[in-house]
Amino acid sequence: MGLGKTVQAIATIWLLIRQGPYGGRPVIQRCLIVTPGTLVQNWQKEFSKWLGREQLPVYCVDQNHSVKKYLTMSSDSPQVILMSYEMFLQHTSEIYEISDLDMVVCDEGHRLKNSNINTTMVGCLDFVYWYTEYVI
Repeated sequence: MGLGKTVQAIATIWLLIRQGPYGGRPVIQRCLIVTPGTLVQNWQKEFSKWLGREQLPVYCVDQNHSVKKYLTMSSDSPQVILMSYEMFLQHTSEIYEISDLDMVVCDEGHRLKNSNINTTMVGCLDFVYWYTEYVI
């Protein structure tokens, strides 16, 4: 709490999307951030606060903005997809269709170790873990 983990994750995402080694192709194209529902708005504010003019397009999955809508967007679609763990469970099959998903950030990831966690969530995240290059 208050250690700057969110801003470190944002800086890492920005660096990996905007730059590559030796000025080459960026390391990642798309990043999925999965967070508790109470922190989704915080993540949006932090992206705006810390990146300013260099702001990355962030697509927030909620009741009004589905993953299917994201999939129909052009290739210039947002490079960062933000959703709650609950939305992740609701849209699992659509998430599998995001073919260029390179990185997943699980905020409050320690909660996934909870023995009471929904086993479906663990299975979904296991899939994402094996089909993305970077997981933090």
